[in-house]
Amino acid sequence: MSQGLCINSLPELLALSRLISEARFNPNSSDKELWASPVVLAIAERVSAALIAHYEEHSLQQMLDVYQEWQASLPNNEALPLIRAKLARDAQTTWWSQQTKENKLRHIRSCITPFVAPDEFIAQLLTEIEATRQ
Repeated sequence: MSQGLCINSLPELLALSRLISEARFNPNSSDKELWASPVVLAIAERVSAALIAHYEEHSLQQMLDVYQEWQASLPNNEALPLIRAKLARDAQTTWWSQQTKENKLRHIRSCITPFVAPDEFIAQLLTEIEATRQ
């Protein structure tokens, strides 16, 4: 592909961010590949970084604060039960059983993107997920 995608406005960037989040955290999704897709994850990370950069470059501190507050909302966010359920399914796979603790923690962080959470919360989530293994 010779041309990249160009997002020309904040509303377009916000729409793309919402689309990615809605697709990844949709409780009715039948697309199992979308959940932990490295391609979707990379796009989600780039969109999140672009939003933050836009807010910083345009001195939109209030919007930046709201976005970062939303990113940190995972412990109380409606997406958390879905994330827990999807991670519990991941934990039943052979792939999971072959991973180191560090790789499992990295996988959890990837799966919650664009949310961010403290290390203690991620470690607690791993403990909960490991308890679901049969």
